[in-house]
Amino acid sequence: MDTETRINFNLDNCGIYGMLPQTFSQAAIDRGLQEIASFDVTSEAKMEAVIKVINADAVKKVYTHTPTDEREKGQWQYKFFDLGDTLILVNVTSRYNWDVRGASNNRKSLDTIMEAIKKVTPIMKSEDPNIVPVNFWAIDTQGRVTCRTRRISVPSWSDVSFNYTAKARAGLESLMNLWPPLEDNGRLMLWHGIPGTGKSYGIRSLAQAWQKWCAVNYIVDPEKFFGNADYMLQVVLQSADEKSGSVPATEVGPPDDQEDRERAYTGHPWSLLIMEDSDEFLTADAKQRSGQAMSRLLNLTSGFIGQGLNTLVLITTNEPVEGIHKALQREGRCMANVEFGPLTEEEGHEWAGEQISSPIIEGSHSIADLYALLRVHRQVRTGPVKPKMGFAVRS
Repeated sequence: MDTETRINFNLDNCGIYGMLPQTFSQAAIDRGLQEIASFDVTSEAKMEAVIKVINADAVKKVYTHTPTDEREKGQWQYKFFDLGDTLILVNVTSRYNWDVRGASNNRKSLDTIMEAIKKVTPIMKSEDPNIVPVNFWAIDTQGRVTCRTRRISVPSWSDVSFNYTAKARAGLESLMNLWPPLEDNGRLMLWHGIPGTGKSYGIRSLAQAWQKWCAVNYIVDPEKFFGNADYMLQVVLQSADEKSGSVPATEVGPPDDQEDRERAYTGHPWSLLIMEDSDEFLTADAKQRSGQAMSRLLNLTSGFIGQGLNTLVLITTNEPVEGIHKALQREGRCMANVEFGPLTEEEGHEWAGEQISSPIIEGSHSIADLYALLRVHRQVRTGPVKPKMGFAVRS
């Protein structure tokens, strides 16, 4: 008995970017291709390298989707290679994010092609220790989860350690020196304090310190991340996939000397999820206001969802520690609870001694205010216009 397969596409959801993936899926079904393979990777490879490893004589058709705008051509590209009994779809988005899919009736042939593509798309790594790839995750209004990778300039801990109070510095330094295997004392890091106290710079420094063993993932919309189970699972599972990411393999062991620093970590890769200014689901009444967001956060950091995943979660907030839900702060879930605050006058003098201009410091200041003293161009600020009050006699 002949069977008929029908596929209906919602073009509003599919969009122009989904045309080749849908064409690939339709062709695989029409031809009854039963062997499937896929992988995704963050790589600096070029499409030309992929084209070279695919047997040109076997290719019947090549479908290409590229932007017409010259500025965008290096940012994304789709290619669908039709080899008859084997189909290969290669998607590159945001310059570095590769998604490769294959379908065939010949498992050996499919695996050979996929392995060849993997060899020419090595995981991204930076030769400059102060440049780190960061994956930015978001979900759009139609439910599509996107990941864009950017290279971020990051300072070393030794360059910024004097920006923090003595207590914050001690807590941060213990984090900067971590190296797998990590003790099982929780997977959540809470950084809290008033704005301008260096939380964002601390994140960048942490990315620099952990780059050999941990991929950095920034969640642009944390309220949607914990509010949408599918979104959360896609990010968590994809970022935990040992075949993807942006961390080159290095050997286990603390980087005690120069020789150790050059070796690689060969254990299961780690992933850091960063969520900044996430006040709404951290407070004591978050359960009532944010629904399942708090429950999912708790499960990810020390519950069933997080089991078997080398995933760390870093959340920053401007809320004082007293306002943060007690369940998040308990031992065994929260591995680091660091308070950021303004520098005392004495700490400000120490900071000023490291600066070329040696500004005069009086009283306690946030690090943002102190750096403002060094700028030639200050904030352009006009005060409110106050209307004149009173009476006048007309002549």
